[in-house]
Amino acid sequence: MYPDIVNYLLFNKSAYTQQEMKVYKGLEAYKQATCGWVHNVYARQYNNNVVVIGKVLHSQRLIERCLTPWIIANEDGVIQCGHCDCVAGLGEACTHVCALLFLLIYQ
Repeated sequence: MYPDIVNYLLFNKSAYTQQEMKVYKGLEAYKQATCGWVHNVYARQYNNNVVVIGKVLHSQRLIERCLTPWIIANEDGVIQCGHCDCVAGLGEACTHVCALLFLLIYQ
């Protein structure tokens, strides 16, 4: 699963720009995943894909409500897309999406 996360964050092409995402900062989101910032993770299978949704604390404003990142992956673990309701989440790979991905490895 870790290689799938790295491939998604660094080499996957954005659906909007068709350029590689190159989200190097997202690789540090494992700290959020291992420190308990991610919770209420829910997964559901639809046909050959799995949708994973979770709640993640804000990285800058801890008193605000949790953010809701989600990802879609196929049965082989290849990540199809990911989004979040934070400002950077429309870019398909904010740190909250990354933290959710890393939590899947540690559970």
